[in-house]
Amino acid sequence: MIRRGGWTANTASGRLHGSRMFTPSRAQTTTEFIPLPAILSRLYDFLYGVCGLSVLHFRRFDLSVQLDYANTSQLNARNFSAGVDLPPLPREPSHGDLKAALGVLGTYSEEFFDPNTRRLVSAAKDFAEELSDYEPWSSSEVKTHASWFSNIFAAYRRSCEHDLDHGSATRLDVRSRFSMQDPELSGLLLKMSRQRMRMQLPSSASVDAGRSNVQATGLPTRSVRGNPKEAPKRQVPTEVGLATPRQGGKQLCLRFISARGCPSASVDRCTHSFLGHFVPTTKLDPVVMAHVQDKLGGLRPDLQHL
Repeated sequence: MIRRGGWTANTASGRLHGSRMFTPSRAQTTTEFIPLPAILSRLYDFLYGVCGLSVLHFRRFDLSVQLDYANTSQLNARNFSAGVDLPPLPREPSHGDLKAALGVLGTYSEEFFDPNTRRLVSAAKDFAEELSDYEPWSSSEVKTHASWFSNIFAAYRRSCEHDLDHGSATRLDVRSRFSMQDPELSGLLLKMSRQRMRMQLPSSASVDAGRSNVQATGLPTRSVRGNPKEAPKRQVPTEVGLATPRQGGKQLCLRFISARGCPSASVDRCTHSFLGHFVPTTKLDPVVMAHVQDKLGGLRPDLQHL
């Protein structure tokens, strides 16, 4: 990392200065987060990823967090030893928590980091907003996203150290990873999608019980898996949705461009308000094309060029 005054020689970190983030919390109603030594010491060296620091450590100091801190005795704001433990991460974070944490980090970065690092954090915040278009995300998925963001910050630190030794500028390329085409993110999304599909499949015991009931009564048992309206379902796998073209704030309706067609009675509007009917100006991502071919009968005859 770089401090505002220039490179540091012994670490890849920026020297802490300024006052915006460090007004005592009891005298400041807009404190962004509690500057625990365990967090700040690692943030100084940008020790993300396997080094322990997570973007979720930057919880906004709202009322719920104040109550959490008031009810615990495990956090020490006076222990400045190198081995002090980091505070625990939220057990069930939401995507909103992730965005808020990146917002807090963004405020911090504007105070203490150099322009390149500020642009990195800003790119992370923007991409978190982009992921909002594909909600809902479960807590486990949010934890996976947070780990991915933290890994990219760790990669940035390593690039800074490399640049210090070799006089290069590889750190400038790291923020391009905040993209739906990032290989690590694509792999994580695919894994999460498969886990979600396995969770949605009925257990073998339920299937056997249903078959037994049909044989005995001639009638199938009623599903006890709950009201489907209680939790919205994604119409396409996450990795497909992330790679699908967007226009005017809406995601392309893949049925519209497929041989199967969209059931909407309108040529201009889809039955789903968040989907749009339009013809992409660029070729489809391979993962989107594969989904259209496998699930929707391929492209319409007039759109074979996609």
